[in-house]
Parts: sequence; structure tokens; C-alpha cells
Amino acid sequence: MSLITPDFGLLVWMTLIFSIVLFILAKWGFPMITQSVRERAERISASIRKAKEAEDALRNLAEQQARLVESAKAEQLRILQEAAASRDALIEQAKVQAQDEAGKILSRAREEIAAEKETALREIREETNLEVTLDTGFRHVITYSPGPAVVKDVVFFIAEAKPGRMVNQESEVTSLEWMPFDRALKALTHESDRETLRRARDYLEK
Repeated sequence: MSLITPDFGLLVWMTLIFSIVLFILAKWGFPMITQSVRERAERISASIRKAKEAEDALRNLAEQQARLVESAKAEQLRILQEAAASRDALIEQAKVQAQDEAGKILSRAREEIAAEKETALREIREETNLEVTLDTGFRHVITYSPGPAVVKDVVFFIAEAKPGRMVNQESEVTSLEWMPFDRALKALTHESDRETLRRARDYLEK
């Protein structure tokens, strides 16, 4: 007997042992191996499926996030446009109101100046018998209180007398006299009147 040409008995035992091993493997080993391979394949397939599902979910989430961002941008743009439109409307409304109010103030001021001018011309005419030309570019106001709860404004203008005879209204004016500046300044008894005269001189000397 040699390793190349074993005897018949050895072959029988080798065949018998191989058959027994093959039977055991076929009965218990191969099914376990096959089941293990199948389970592993199923786990791999499940992992691949879950990975694909996760990838799809991430893709959907990214698309949803992109849509939300675009929606937020559009909403922000709409809000900014509405705010700008509201701002412009408010500004325009404020301008119109300001112009209207300024017009009313200017109109009232013109009416007040016209009334003051007319009053000044009338009082000069009544109290001095003179006709004058008023220079309303100079206007100075003195506020005083002749009695309790009584407040009055005295408005001063510069006037140029026209030729005529001065006649004082005795109920209002004691006497009338033309005076140079320095003498008139000394003749005034109230500092507010002296200040008015100084302002008039400064206006005329400009």
C-alpha cells in the first residue's frame, strides 16, 4: 500500500467517513450555512433599502426646506414691498397734510398781517390825521398785561408819512411831535419802547 495506491479497505473507510460527513453537513451544516447566508443577505438588503429610504427622505427634506426658504423669501419680499408702499403712502399723505397745513398757516398769517396793517393805518389816521405808507418788512410785537387776566399784543411797523397836517386825537394822544432818534429815545419811558425804536433804526440802517 502507498499513498498513491491505497488498499481497498482504506478506500471503503474513507468513502464511508466522507459519506457520513457529507450527510451530517447536508442534514445540519449546509442548511445552517444557507440560512446564515440568507439572513445576512436579507440584512444587507434591508440595510440597503433603509439607506435608500433615508436618502430619499433627506432628498425630500432638502426639497421641502428649499421650498420653505423660497416661500419665506417671497413672503419677506411681499412684506417689504407692502411696507415700502405703506411708507410711501404715509409720506405722501404727510406731505399733502403738511402742504395743506402750511397753506392754512400762510393764509392765516396773510390775513393777520393784512388785518394788522389795516388796523395800523386806521389808528394812525384816526389818532394823528396822517396818511402813511407802511413798511411791513419791519414788524415788532410787544406783549403786555394792562390788567388781571388781560393780555394784549402791540404790533409796531415802520411808516413813512405823506404830506399833511398832524392833528392829535385828544382822547388817545396827548401831543404830536417829530423828533430825531436820540431825542425820541430819551423821551420814551418804557425800555420795551426804547428797544423797539432801536430795532427800527437798525432795520433802516441795513
